[in-house]
Amino acid sequence: MKNKKASRYLAFDALKGLKEAIVSTDEFTTKEKFPYISEEERNEMDILIYKSYLRKEAIYISYYYKGKIKEICDVVCKIDAIHHRLFLMIHGSIPFASITQLRLKDSI
Repeated sequence: MKNKKASRYLAFDALKGLKEAIVSTDEFTTKEKFPYISEEERNEMDILIYKSYLRKEAIYISYYYKGKIKEICDVVCKIDAIHHRLFLMIHGSIPFASITQLRLKDSI
């Protein structure tokens, strides 16, 4: 008898997709904000990109992707100034606007 009464109060998914909506909202609210980059920092980043391209040296690239800042190490193969994209040897392409920080592989 107690089992029947207890089963009346068990949780159930009354609204289909509610749990998924809560998870997606949580992901939206936990996104990192895109950091502010000054003009001087942009100029320094341009120089590092160009050096990596000319010397075929690996650089660390931090970039903003889907609310998170990711860091990769790669070599610049092509600089597309028309479409504002950076083409990398291993990781494909990254838009210039998503890059947050660059540094040489030697400087840790």
